[in-house]
Amino acid sequence: MASFSVTLCIFINNKNNVCVCWNSKFYVKKQNISTNKTTPTMNSDIIFILDASSSMYKMGKEPVDSLNQFIREQKINDGSTFTLVLFNTKMKILLDEKSLSTCEYIYYDNYVPSGMTALYDAIGTMIENKLESKRNRDVIMVILTDGEENSSQRYTKDKIQRLTKKAKSIYNWQFVYLGANQDAFEVGTSLGCNISTGYEYNPNGMKTTISKCCTAIKTSKLTGEKIKNFKTC
Repeated sequence: MASFSVTLCIFINNKNNVCVCWNSKFYVKKQNISTNKTTPTMNSDIIFILDASSSMYKMGKEPVDSLNQFIREQKINDGSTFTLVLFNTKMKILLDEKSLSTCEYIYYDNYVPSGMTALYDAIGTMIENKLESKRNRDVIMVILTDGEENSSQRYTKDKIQRLTKKAKSIYNWQFVYLGANQDAFEVGTSLGCNISTGYEYNPNGMKTTISKCCTAIKTSKLTGEKIKNFKTC
């Protein structure tokens, strides 16, 4: 009786394709795998919108110190960018899509509180600008304010709600709202933010809030999971 041997080897490569080796012949079966994940990637860009209205003057040097610490903690060489926006009656982009791995720090002269609180205009402008860019997916937007909206001209709450819904559902954005002197949960939720929390209206309260926010974002970026809720006061 004649005898013979057959060599069969099956494995999955790093592209999830099934590879078969049959008697020295090699076959590849491409897999169409869809996980429908909505988790962020490690290189999520961060947009930080910081209140610079006149009432923030009471915070002294803490906004600058805390923001610099935030930048320092987020310096991971993962291709992410950082945008810092200051707003009062008007809006100013202080850092515009700077690489987080080499992002410069800000100075006390950069932050001089004045004017009113055009919160909706700052949020709406930055969402629309980013959505129109090539890097419009997996963005994390942090909003910190010590008061509610009182002077926007271009955007309303309804329009902000529509924009945040679009950004979250289509482009996988995450929004973090940090508010003082208000029901931060109610305000943030009404704007469509994933995370909404209040902080004590003093320099130490702000420092604690930004620090915990920083840790939550860093953890999210490293694990690929959504930002976990955190308490600050």
